[in-house]
Amino acid sequence: MHWGNRPWWNHRHHDGWHRGHWRHDRWRRDVHHHHHHYYGYGWGRPWYRRPAVWGLTAWSLGNLIYNSGYCVYTNPYYVEPVVIGTTVIEYSTPVTMLAPAQTVPTVTEVAGSTAPSEVAFDRARQAFYTGDYVQALSQVEQALASAPTDAALHEFRALTLFAMGRYQEAAATLNAVLAVGPGWDWETMRGLYPSVEAYTLQLRALEGYVRENRDAAPARFVLAYHYLTCDHTEASVRQLQKVVELEPQDTVASELLSVLDPESAPTAQAAPAGGTPAGNAPAGNAPLLVPPAAGEEPGQPAAPARPKPPTAEQIVGEWTAKQGDDGTIQLQLEAAGTFTWTFTRDDDENVLKGTYTLADDVLVLTAEDGGQMVANVGLADETLGFRLVGSPPADPGLKFSK
Repeated sequence: MHWGNRPWWNHRHHDGWHRGHWRHDRWRRDVHHHHHHYYGYGWGRPWYRRPAVWGLTAWSLGNLIYNSGYCVYTNPYYVEPVVIGTTVIEYSTPVTMLAPAQTVPTVTEVAGSTAPSEVAFDRARQAFYTGDYVQALSQVEQALASAPTDAALHEFRALTLFAMGRYQEAAATLNAVLAVGPGWDWETMRGLYPSVEAYTLQLRALEGYVRENRDAAPARFVLAYHYLTCDHTEASVRQLQKVVELEPQDTVASELLSVLDPESAPTAQAAPAGGTPAGNAPAGNAPLLVPPAAGEEPGQPAAPARPKPPTAEQIVGEWTAKQGDDGTIQLQLEAAGTFTWTFTRDDDENVLKGTYTLADDVLVLTAEDGGQMVANVGLADETLGFRLVGSPPADPGLKFSK
């Protein structure tokens, strides 16, 4: 488990094909790219306007946002686990991504053979490029068997399922990936296809499916993802609006919507079934969209007022917060400046320890591995409010009591 704003989703070495993720300067600036010669940027030019690191929160905090209990993840498109030999992949939880080990390779390792997962992934990309999607799926799943924490492999698996028209499975995979990291940019997507036309045919097939199955939330979620990859942000927003209306349990779609269009309510105008407006110019030579008539967009509720900042003496002690129906968070703050955070749900328990500092209403929890969690806190009626810095106005945060 890793804590703090260290996004591990782009640290692997996928030489020659991976060119970047969705754009957002505020979280991209802390990323150390190890794919120098092929990294581009990423999704969503309009996200430059967002001052928050929220988009999504887990993109800066990783799996911590769920392991700590601050957010509860539900994948509404998940049906059953993917079993690959002895490896079982559960998309009912976010894709777990681990930091690369900071070790110096030996001479033998430098001269050694390529990892089995990379060999299988090379074959998967080659098969995909030639249109052999069955073989591509088989090979990428072989790669996942030995590298189940590689988000790029999961995202490629979702792309293969999209190409095969298996949109429910693609949505389940993408939802778990996007819960902890951004999607690919257009340059990366385009490089996986022999031509833009080949990709466009598959995108049109998905749009056609959505037109014929207007209440298919999984397909609309996949379509929103592809529109973002093509930089059709407004088109993606309209699909996400419909997704959260059809599937209110999809918190990833809801948070994406809050970042892409802060003034849009979750139950806003329904998205047209395919052929949504382009809004901003597409990335590169990405497929164009046909713009229908635009509709009105309701406003976003204002951020709640902050309660009075607590003093250092007032926050010392053991605090408890409920998360959902069956989750409990215990936060022990010692006068010496140390903390213990325990999240318990069902029979699972996650414990995080470290030091903390309080400055005005900003509480900084620094874990033993150096990562940080930064929150605005306030004390009112013996209740300690805890809300991550940069979270959207609709985020209620946590309410701790002694």
